[in-house]
Amino acid sequence: AEGLGALGRIVPWEAMQEENPYLGYLALADVLVVTGESESMLSEAAATGKPVYIYPVAERGPGLWGRIEDWVAARAHARRLNRRGTVRPQRGLDHLCARLIARGIVQPRRDVRLLHEKLMALGIARPFGGPLELWSPPPLHEAEAVAGQVRALLGLGDA
Repeated sequence: AEGLGALGRIVPWEAMQEENPYLGYLALADVLVVTGESESMLSEAAATGKPVYIYPVAERGPGLWGRIEDWVAARAHARRLNRRGTVRPQRGLDHLCARLIARGIVQPRRDVRLLHEKLMALGIARPFGGPLELWSPPPLHEAEAVAGQVRALLGLGDA
């Protein structure tokens, strides 16, 4: 809190805590600095319509299980070609890996960099580092896009 100056305040979060000032801070802030590892914090900050800076958090290596998950995901999503040069149906180990993911036994590791890149490309967020500036991010209306995708999946078209 010392680096934040006289007005700075840190509120430690506890699991059993009833009151959480988080949403109030989002509402009152002029600029938001959010750590980059949490999709929910990034999306909540982006939904405020306020400038968002993404603070990078050092990533740890994947470890043994993470490397296994990466390998399974790579095999499951591999598009192997047959002799004619067209994609052949999955079989053998590729099929097994796809089923492990489909059943939730193995979950591919998330890659929040894609979210960071999308938010920055849309002008909603910027990387942290340097002076904080005020700007007006474009509105984020994802609910409409998601509803359209759901309608399309259900075969409802533009109903």
